Amino acid sequence: MNLYRHPIYLIASSFKSEHDPLPCEPVSGICAVTGIEGLCLPRKYALGKSFTNLDLLAAPYSEKISIEAYRTLKYKWARMACWLCDGTSFQRLARLQIRQLVLNGIEAGQWCGHITTSYKKHGALRARINTARHGWWVFDERLVDCSDSSAVRNLYARLDEMIHAGAGRNVLLSLVAPAYVIGKIGLAKWLDFERWARPIHQSGLYELMVYLLPSIAELKVEEKNKQEKLKAEEKTKQEEIEADEFATAKNKYIIGRQRSLF
Repeated sequence: MNLYRHPIYLIASSFKSEHDPLPCEPVSGICAVTGIEGLCLPRKYALGKSFTNLDLLAAPYSEKISIEAYRTLKYKWARMACWLCDGTSFQRLARLQIRQLVLNGIEAGQWCGHITTSYKKHGALRARINTARHGWWVFDERLVDCSDSSAVRNLYARLDEMIHAGAGRNVLLSLVAPAYVIGKIGLAKWLDFERWARPIHQSGLYELMVYLLPSIAELKVEEKNKQEKLKAEEKTKQEEIEADEFATAKNKYIIGRQRSLF
């Protein structure tokens, strides 16, 4: 297995062999993005004058970019989507898929992942290659360490409890709760949560966990399923009561018939 030195190469390796023609003949040079020597193109073909994030480049003063960097940076879904790449496939992700991957981990020798809410920033320039089941994700423009799976799960569980109690995402992010929200949650429970969340609520991990919480639509489906389950359980319980009553009545009838025969 090749161990890639930069996400650019990991992503480029996942593309199919067919490519659009290059804008010009490549020449040897140092890639501005990765700092690695190889066949390159003029940097202007992927990074225009409007690009100012020089801190994201390994060799910011090089006027060349590698073929892999060119193809990756020109691939719109690396910028305009949430994604996971393991060097074999490039998978666009929905929020539910991201939640499962962050909480449960990724079975791959190496991978990188990008989560965006703005669809403007290129994740390949910010991503980090991971070799463990749990690792770093790019969340908008921040690198978030999700390598401690126990801490991630505990944080998510605490926030999930609060959103089910009636605290919306904005409340969880700002820790400013209107009176009616506190009324739904309970004052003591809210104050306990607020004290716990205050030191960490501006961290990348906290904000990512809030992003991954169930949507309003998911919460409505959960509530509907919960009510249907309660109705089904109540129906089953009622049927069991009626069956017991029928069995009791039947036994009494049989006993009565037997006594009448004697």
